[in-house]
Amino acid sequence: RKKRYKEEQRSEEDGEITVTECNSDDDMLTAEAEEEDFEQEVKAMEMRVKKAKAHVEAYRVQRNKCQNIMFLAKLDMTHNLPYLNHRKVLTIDMDQNLALPNFEAEQPRDTYYFSPLTVLLFGVVDNAHSEDSKTRMNAYTWQEFEGDQGANNIASCLLMDLKQRSCLQQTNLKGLTYIAENCGGQNKNKTIIRFIICLVENKIFPK
Repeated sequence: RKKRYKEEQRSEEDGEITVTECNSDDDMLTAEAEEEDFEQEVKAMEMRVKKAKAHVEAYRVQRNKCQNIMFLAKLDMTHNLPYLNHRKVLTIDMDQNLALPNFEAEQPRDTYYFSPLTVLLFGVVDNAHSEDSKTRMNAYTWQEFEGDQGANNIASCLLMDLKQRSCLQQTNLKGLTYIAENCGGQNKNKTIIRFIICLVENKIFPK
């Protein structure tokens, strides 16, 4: 994109070379402006590449850390340690909203023009259990008029899940790890962080 001030024009017929000088002030200013714009675009692109590399590196570090902690949790399970000595590594996620009734590809005739009821679904997976285990995943559902998918309801689901996994009766000897996506409205916010801190302050989990 950088404009050259001297352009060589080569004639194929007689082999002569003509040099055209661009000496006008307008041409000079235009060329300088284009060069400055180009340099700014290059710097912006380099910054985006740098951020992308940092994001990928952070992803790799977090993924390796999650894999390591899940491996340790599975070891506690395979070594038949007492339940209070198990590491709790739970993956949480808010699923896509469900429709009730759900017709899929069928044409429901007159009811097609009705608005289906929205059903919210939240899942908690215990990574220490095998996929065919009945206690691996707990799913919690509620309808749209019963509540939204905000942090308060997510904290209620987490508390209920810990009760169902018998984690609140006695002090656990190993830590609790939640693995979640970066959804600020549901998984990672002040309410959920305070809920987890409360579990430690009340000595339900050591960390």
